[in-house]
Amino acid sequence: MPRFPALLHIVTALWLAGCATRLPPEPVAWQEHASTVSALRDWSLSGRLGVRQENQSDTVRLAWQQSGTDTRIDLSSTVLGLGAVRITADATGVVLEHAGEAPRRLPSLDALSREYLPYDFPAAWLQWWIRGLPVPELDTRVQEFSELGVLQDLEQRSPAGVAYQLSYDRYASHQGLVLPGRIRLDSQGLRLTFLIDRWQTDAP
Repeated sequence: MPRFPALLHIVTALWLAGCATRLPPEPVAWQEHASTVSALRDWSLSGRLGVRQENQSDTVRLAWQQSGTDTRIDLSSTVLGLGAVRITADATGVVLEHAGEAPRRLPSLDALSREYLPYDFPAAWLQWWIRGLPVPELDTRVQEFSELGVLQDLEQRSPAGVAYQLSYDRYASHQGLVLPGRIRLDSQGLRLTFLIDRWQTDAP
């Protein structure tokens, strides 16, 4: 007869051990932290992207791989008619592969977002924002830090004067780096919420 109580104790012990390793991240010095994170060449993440605009909302599965200046983003959704999409970008441009369609080449990530997505998506700047960093070339109006020494609230404006408000929380330590688990981006009636389940970086 299976020893269910013993099995339950083992499973509970393993679960508690896993929880015990998820310690709160240690506070960081912002300048050093920002320099280290911005210098990352290879990183990846997976999670979900919540999109809310007017009376429409959806959740998109997201997987992002960055290798130097080369980007690969996989998106999938059933509600917005997006289906399964792979976006690859390098110095020569962007290629979009949509299931059932011929690959399409465009000059930039921003051109891709304007043509294919039903909302304003500043894709080129997201490489900074998603790591909890301000975009260097944008005007910064608000920059507030949490007790951990990392970004909590950020407002930046595009050269055209469009405001982007970001809030960060659920920070956790990944390979010694403190990275956000949730990012909210609000602009012009659009809210994007990134919920990141996993980070992987080239940090030692």
